[in-house]
Amino acid sequence: MSGAELIELLRSILGGGMVAIGALAALVGAVGLLRLPDFYTRAHAAGVTDTLGAIGILAGLAVLSPDVLVALKLLVVLIVALFASPAACHALARAAFRTGLRPVLDGDKLPPAGPGSKPMETMLMIGLLGALVALAVAMAFLSDLLVVTMLSGIFSFTCCALFVLFDAPDVAFTEACVGAGVSTVLIVTALRLTGRQERRRGRPASAIGVGVCVLTGLALAYGTLELPRFGDARAPAQGHVAPHYLQESGSEIAIPNVVTSVLASYRGYDTLGEVVVVFTAGLGVLLLLTGGAPSRRPGRGDAPARADRDVVLRAVATLLVPLTLFLAPYVQFHGAYSPGGGFQAGAILGGGLILFGLVFGVERLNLLVPERVLRAIMALGVLTYGGTGLATLALGHNFLDYDAFGSRPTGQQIGITAIEAGVFMTVACVMTLLYQRFASRASAS
Repeated sequence: MSGAELIELLRSILGGGMVAIGALAALVGAVGLLRLPDFYTRAHAAGVTDTLGAIGILAGLAVLSPDVLVALKLLVVLIVALFASPAACHALARAAFRTGLRPVLDGDKLPPAGPGSKPMETMLMIGLLGALVALAVAMAFLSDLLVVTMLSGIFSFTCCALFVLFDAPDVAFTEACVGAGVSTVLIVTALRLTGRQERRRGRPASAIGVGVCVLTGLALAYGTLELPRFGDARAPAQGHVAPHYLQESGSEIAIPNVVTSVLASYRGYDTLGEVVVVFTAGLGVLLLLTGGAPSRRPGRGDAPARADRDVVLRAVATLLVPLTLFLAPYVQFHGAYSPGGGFQAGAILGGGLILFGLVFGVERLNLLVPERVLRAIMALGVLTYGGTGLATLALGHNFLDYDAFGSRPTGQQIGITAIEAGVFMTVACVMTLLYQRFASRASAS
């Protein structure tokens, strides 16, 4: 056996062993999650699964990966999991303890398990689509808006899993950042201004309204009968422009990520509309919230509040926020070669800044990135996108025809880089501004 073969064998054994250890830890955590008696012990089991199990599997995959870049990505995810999972488990246990949840002690009688209960089989039988339906029904009938918000975050994470199964990691990336993360934070912050209980109307629902809803539902159901079958190769979506995008993107755009080619070049008009919608929505919310009490600069009076903040969360945020701020530009500029781009990078940067504000206070966030600076950059992002199109017109080409900047694929890549930068600036600033305005109003109320 040669030296190279021996090294490859040792690498396979080491990587496989790490994956096996991680899988075993995940299995032990899953059993503990089902068998342990109360919230705190189950949280400990979940922490074992999220930390030791995930780290073992990620480390094993990094060792087995033949691509150095992929291995580095896995190591970055491993570092994030190493700090984020224990901190999340600690935060959940701390919140439960502060709300008065009592742990099960020696001598306490445990409720007997129901006859025929098979939690493992139940978990395996419930699919992702069934979970989405159950979450939607629960959110429709609950009146506690905070609980509904938490369920909507779980709904978004479930959608992320579906998107990954549908081979749409770009969409899953954005849904995880915006749908499950930032949107949940913004809604919870807004609930501090409005209250968490939904106000029930005293009178019954109108018969006309119920009838309109039923008729609309029936019309939509009837319309689905005319849709092509799922996966039908003769469907219009499969035989119009999609084959051209998939077959010619490599030669025309020279970007491996076809999604980026479609969004930024082939369908640049659509993406411009989406950016304008994001900008307009953010501007509208800012105008609605104008007139609230301005945020205060941190002073001596804020010392008790800062001292009350959890040390573990502060330490973890100190490590994660810089990592998030470095990850956003990577996702931005590497979006042509892997899942990513302006929307995803903007969501990551906005999420990192919001995490900073949640842990260290919105006053410090306002000092770090003042609102006037964010408003200027938000507008600059839209102007960058639109200005790229105007530049192509000035050079004698069609609007957003990147061939004006040079021959293919150089001109296409220059144009895509410019508009992705505009998307990145607008998305990140809108998300951060919304949190700043909501949090400032909530802290002043």
